[in-house]
Amino acid sequence: MKRNFGEGALRILGPTTSTGYSLAASIKPVQTITAQVVGGGVGSFVVEGSLDGANWTTVISASTFSAAGITVTSTSTNLITNLRASFTVNSSTVDSSLFLAGR
Repeated sequence: MKRNFGEGALRILGPTTSTGYSLAASIKPVQTITAQVVGGGVGSFVVEGSLDGANWTTVISASTFSAAGITVTSTSTNLITNLRASFTVNSSTVDSSLFLAGR
């Protein structure tokens, strides 16, 4: 499943209490990505970006986020046209979501 990122935010993962990679989402070419976790879980995430949808590299990550959530912004030296994320929620029955926005 491929979704167009467009101008707005994209909920790339969630609501979930599980672990694993999201499906890739296409975006307009951007260099700055902001990630926000919303929900009641605790865990970590890694967002990967790609120009070609095949060669992925880590763009932004958070080793921990609390139940209050977290917002992280990162600027890449390269344009990014595809995103995917690995999301880990530790021992929680409360759904958490990972939102991304680019500019």
